[in-house]
Amino acid sequence: MEKELSVNRNNAAQKVRDRCKAALEERYGSRPDERIIERLIEEDREIEFAEDGENRWRMLLSAANVADACRAHGVPVFARGNLGASFFAYLLGVSECNPLPPHTVCPVCKTVEFVDPNEFPSGFDLMRCGAAQKTCPTCGASLLGDGCNVPAASLFETCRGPLIPELDVPAEALPLIRERTGMPLHTLPLTMRPNKALSVLWRMHDALKEPSKPFVPDEQDVRLFVGEGMNGSFGIGKSLFPKELPPTATPETFSELLTLYGLVYGTGTMELNKERLSDPEHPLSGVIAFREDLQDRFVSHGMPYPAAYFLAEFIGKGKAKKHPDSDALRSLSEHGYTAKAVEELKTIGRLFPKAHAVNHLLLMLRLQRARETHPVEYFAAQLTVRAPKEPDGACFTTERKQLADAIDSCGDPDEKAYLEAVLGARDREIEFLPAVSGLSDPAAFLPGKGTIRLPLRLSGAIRIERPFFRQIAEFTCLRPDPEERQTPAFPMDALFETLSEGLHLIGGRPGMGKSTLLQHLAAELARSGTPVYYYSQERLNVRCARRLMALLPEELENVPVYLADSTADPDLFALLRAARREISTGVLILDGLELMVENRSPYPAANPYSEVHLREAAAATALAEFAKQCHLPVLAAVPLSRDTEHRTDHRPKLSDVRYHRRFVDEADTVVLLWRDSYYSDGGDPAMKYRIVKRKDSHA
Repeated sequence: MEKELSVNRNNAAQKVRDRCKAALEERYGSRPDERIIERLIEEDREIEFAEDGENRWRMLLSAANVADACRAHGVPVFARGNLGASFFAYLLGVSECNPLPPHTVCPVCKTVEFVDPNEFPSGFDLMRCGAAQKTCPTCGASLLGDGCNVPAASLFETCRGPLIPELDVPAEALPLIRERTGMPLHTLPLTMRPNKALSVLWRMHDALKEPSKPFVPDEQDVRLFVGEGMNGSFGIGKSLFPKELPPTATPETFSELLTLYGLVYGTGTMELNKERLSDPEHPLSGVIAFREDLQDRFVSHGMPYPAAYFLAEFIGKGKAKKHPDSDALRSLSEHGYTAKAVEELKTIGRLFPKAHAVNHLLLMLRLQRARETHPVEYFAAQLTVRAPKEPDGACFTTERKQLADAIDSCGDPDEKAYLEAVLGARDREIEFLPAVSGLSDPAAFLPGKGTIRLPLRLSGAIRIERPFFRQIAEFTCLRPDPEERQTPAFPMDALFETLSEGLHLIGGRPGMGKSTLLQHLAAELARSGTPVYYYSQERLNVRCARRLMALLPEELENVPVYLADSTADPDLFALLRAARREISTGVLILDGLELMVENRSPYPAANPYSEVHLREAAAATALAEFAKQCHLPVLAAVPLSRDTEHRTDHRPKLSDVRYHRRFVDEADTVVLLWRDSYYSDGGDPAMKYRIVKRKDSHA
């Protein structure tokens, strides 16, 4: 149910409390642990007694409603700065960082057990160490790990002044939010920024909204991904931080991964922690990666918490570098800091708040998981979002080394991400299809089955050097044989009715006339102006071309009939890849599908029949997907079994189709042919047919 984004001043506090109470009960049960209640009371008290407390409740509720609007489209929001440290924000869905101390929770009976933060700095580490497999002592359900250990002071010590929530949202969500609130976005009591990473997830949702396909990973899937990826199977650290990594820094837990994030994306952090990172055994322990690490270090030196917090914020925001002679830095000498240690702190340009880093790291992990599970949709969305105003069209065909060199020398972050997406897609053997009117979007890259269709703005970026389908006029060296002129055995109008978008099968025994029927049908379609793309099982298409020429007008230059290049061994998937490149409208006719399915080479498997069934399933799925994605009719001739010859009534049945279990299930229409003269001398020579399946109903 959609929620209004406008917030009533009088009941904002109660709405926030009610929603948090419901979320708390769903997560931790009706009787949460005392430490959880204490955290909520602490945050509630800070907001309630603030000078702008009423306005803060409105801000939180507005942020929650914006998060709901985005989450309804399968995409989270990204809470910037210290807002992510709020337990209220976590329960409202504004932040993905649970600021509680590390703990396990049972999803069934809600039993909670807190652990020592020094042993497990993050609840993600609990899952890494097997908490997902551990069972609850009360009910036996599998436990979950949670908690990032961010104290409430990290939120409210900063927010003594006016609090303005800052949220990153997909750019595509801004019109939706404005429509639902009915007011300009700048009048909402929060700041929203378009985020390109979230836009990638948004576009992936549009491409994957079929119920049969899983969507981009949710928070729980990301947590499992971290547990799987820490063993190196996905190379999380190397993929997220491809450069500037200390040689000894290899993350093995989520907390170490988070520390590495703070080191890489902070400013001056590598120099500050140079000595600690050189430790070959524990390179990531005891380093200062976030403002919270710095304030804990100050408190351990005897500094009062308020002063430690103020000084950590002062240094973490780069003010110490700008004001090296400030009184705040002089006070460090009173707490045991040497002049050298103080000079090291002055090199810091920026330290992130821990909650900000957790939210951003989870977003990066979500993107990485999406790339692993749905690479085609991911790279198509990435190219669409990251494409510069004047995108490079040559990168789709240039040599890989040249493309890699262009990435290394590129200074623009968006252009670099655009080129990296092209390289990533090519490395995964994803084929880029040229822009075609009627199939391409004006500006977006469209994902397909192992392919990405270029937008119309990149028309000409990929040129077809040697078309797979050759216009029949190129066969003018051949002469049509007048004896090949035949008349179809039944009216062609009956088959024209079946030529809607989808897969249509025409079955018959060998010699029944399937090829003749398809050629007549191709000629009729061409005469009506419909382009026909024809694959024949005959070597070099010579006989097929002669037959078609006999059925077509003498002037072949403008006749829209195209014959597939059959000089090589038949390969259905190569043919479909070529068809995606070259066909924008018309009909694809396949005569000889059995040669593509039943490989003539020796069977590699011990059981040849199982191998045939695997190829059959792959071919059926590929044809159906092609027809659906390209919005084209596909006609294919299929053989029938010998069962028709052993029955008194020789009329074929649906079960006689040799590829019944796969192709028939995928087909929109199945037409079966027979002639009485085929089975007995003196029988009726006229061709007869039965439409045994149309759409999802059987005759």
